[in-house]
Amino acid sequence: MISSMHSAFTRMVVVAVACAVLFGAMAQNQAALGQDSDTLDIANPLRLADTSSPRDTLESFLTQSRELVEAWRRDEGYSDDVYVALRGLQETLDFSTTAYGNSSLEQTQRILMLHEIFERIELPPLDEIPGDAEVAAGGVEVWTIPGTRIRIRREAEGARAGDFLFSARTTGTLELYYRQVKDLPYKPDAQPLLEDWLSSPGQDVVLIRELNERLIGIDASSPRATLEEFLMSVNEAYRIATEAEAALNMSPPEISIAEAQDANNRASVLMLRAGTAFDLSDVPDARRYDTAVESALLLKEILDRVILPPIESVPDSSMVAADSMEGVPYLWRLPDLSIEIVQVMEGNRAGEFLFSAETVAGLSEAFHALRDLPYRREQGLRGVWEYLSIEPSPGFHEAYISTPGQFVPSANFLGRFVGALPDSLMALHHGQTRWQWLGLALTTVFATLICHVSFRAASA
Repeated sequence: MISSMHSAFTRMVVVAVACAVLFGAMAQNQAALGQDSDTLDIANPLRLADTSSPRDTLESFLTQSRELVEAWRRDEGYSDDVYVALRGLQETLDFSTTAYGNSSLEQTQRILMLHEIFERIELPPLDEIPGDAEVAAGGVEVWTIPGTRIRIRREAEGARAGDFLFSARTTGTLELYYRQVKDLPYKPDAQPLLEDWLSSPGQDVVLIRELNERLIGIDASSPRATLEEFLMSVNEAYRIATEAEAALNMSPPEISIAEAQDANNRASVLMLRAGTAFDLSDVPDARRYDTAVESALLLKEILDRVILPPIESVPDSSMVAADSMEGVPYLWRLPDLSIEIVQVMEGNRAGEFLFSAETVAGLSEAFHALRDLPYRREQGLRGVWEYLSIEPSPGFHEAYISTPGQFVPSANFLGRFVGALPDSLMALHHGQTRWQWLGLALTTVFATLICHVSFRAASA
């Protein structure tokens, strides 16, 4: 059991904040579709994207994404022209299986990712892409951009039946595709925007990301999201904690005690987020925070010693939607491990994908079975497997359990006192250090003496 000075863990939920989008009613559809892309007027709020063939869909996206960039640069942020361009671009993608696909923030980010991809890769000439004539002749249901997995598919049913959209699978996987090409050079005439949009001061995306980090749990909308967000949260907590501890112990210290305490608090928040990746429904409320932190540290130690599967093989929302059966919880297991991510079917977390209660119960045993194995080598793994955060966090578990429940031990007096103890008292035995066992023994003796004195006084 890990000692902790924190109160019982309670998961906090915040209502997601989305960008406000103001668009007019869909009118003059045929007129908009009939115009040439070079003469389209961005000031027309009724304009729709032409999605009548793969060629038209791709051309509409390319034209309107350039207009979006130009409007953003010209107006230095959101404007009516930016919203009009976004409205047309949203119509070219199928967000139906994308996690949080109804959020305009999520839609905008994926639109910009696709734009960034096209600004780096070579596309075939438009006359080589199926157009209206080929569609009218029949047989065109899907078209794939050569050399990629980016597909434009004809909608078979629903309000968009007959339209050619970037497929649900493509839209849901754009984040991965973007990672795979982000280190490629831009084309000579490229007009990038994504990084500027993400870091733009005063925009909603900055506020939402800060809220996500501080107030809510991880994105658990698919096994892939759960695994990646868990890894990112623990690794960021590890980075913050180790850098602050090292800086505070420099001579002279490079940060103040107050700054170290702030780093400890930020690391604690991130570990709390990581702890929301677990199904703790079988854990008493009073033990949930301790169990969440302990489970996160143990699971990270295990994952740091094994080769994770390629990220593409971990189910995302579109893969879950394609494979799941109604009424049956979706389950995914890490290869060669008894670690499962299972869809929760009831309660306030229904629909989310969490490391199962059985996984939580077996983490300690699994860790002790693997703890003598070396940490996974980190060189090159990020690029090979396409994880956002695959680096190990060596010693994080041991450092935490050998201190008084702090991620930056030197940030408080008790941590500094423990840090000054001889190395012989820091050795671990049955999950606790010698100083913890000694403290337990002294506390027991002291409590016994108090009880004895109290009993004698009462009997006198």
